[in-house]
Amino acid sequence: MKYIVKLSVRLALLGMLLIAGCHSACFQTAKIRNGTNATFGITKIDAADNPDISDYSIFMKGEVGRQARRSRPGYSLGLTFAIPTKNRSRNTFTSRDPEVEMFPNEWAGVFPEFKLQMPRVLPVDAAVDFRMIGYLPERVALLLSYDIVDFLALYGSLSYNVAVAPQMALGTEVNLTKRFSVLLEYTSWLADHDYPDEYSGPAIKRPYSVGIALAYHWPRAPEPYDSRRFTSAP
Repeated sequence: MKYIVKLSVRLALLGMLLIAGCHSACFQTAKIRNGTNATFGITKIDAADNPDISDYSIFMKGEVGRQARRSRPGYSLGLTFAIPTKNRSRNTFTSRDPEVEMFPNEWAGVFPEFKLQMPRVLPVDAAVDFRMIGYLPERVALLLSYDIVDFLALYGSLSYNVAVAPQMALGTEVNLTKRFSVLLEYTSWLADHDYPDEYSGPAIKRPYSVGIALAYHWPRAPEPYDSRRFTSAP
């Protein structure tokens, strides 16, 4: 029985690695909302003039969080899905070996995430985001954001990725309503990217991506009012 359990755990961990990849999109500010959030976006990667190397990918994320206050930090737990589209060149050179160089945003991935927001004592919101590939660390990012007005926020992130070069993202979030918001984002590699050795075509040493996402927010229901807190015991 113990052997079956160990084998099942190893197979599950292996399966998580097989569907784990890397992705440049951030699509989040440093500020954490109370409740549940869902984000759906599209990212366009530019790695060369050759359209067979540049590509699109789909970004989906679900998150539940607790907002920060002046007296306490905030935190959130999320799960992100990234699904790149495939074309002739990427199909030819795609590798599933994590030790082998790859094209930017090449793999599909499932990323568990944890974000910790600092107490709101600074003029800007600040947070640290930890992202995993399966059960292994994949990215750590520092996020800063600033609410210019109630409906508009600017944000930026500096991230270190295990599989690819460090990246910097700049973006804006526009709140259309209390529930809906739109995010526009630009991400740039901060070091030369390692392309597959067998690829000899044109390539941008430091690729970049642009993306747009739509987010929907379900605020957490407030706790029911309890007047007994203000009455003394008989």
